[in-house]
Amino acid sequence: MADGFEDAFMGVVEQYNKLPVAVYDKNKCIEILINQDMTQEEAEEYFNFNIIGAWMGERTPMYFTPKKEVEQLFELFEESADPPLFCSFQQQRHNGNDSLGPAINNAMKPNK
Repeated sequence: MADGFEDAFMGVVEQYNKLPVAVYDKNKCIEILINQDMTQEEAEEYFNFNIIGAWMGERTPMYFTPKKEVEQLFELFEESADPPLFCSFQQQRHNGNDSLGPAINNAMKPNK
């Protein structure tokens, strides 16, 4: 468990031939930091640098961002001339590359 983030714990993720890894709600983690007297900006910066940026080996926790927020980010970056690297799989999907797998492609389709 990540120290101090017990209330943000969602469960575990599993993958073939790998150890289970804890998953935490990113937004709840940031709320916990805000409740420790940080501003929103300070909490997000601390979270991104010290939590997301920490490698603790094979069992490093993962942090969940809801699909709706991810879709909003992609909409913002589609308008940008210089989207960040984490958008690359979305760009490949837009370019007709289905090698990313149907699960990712279907998960990223906007709700109609």
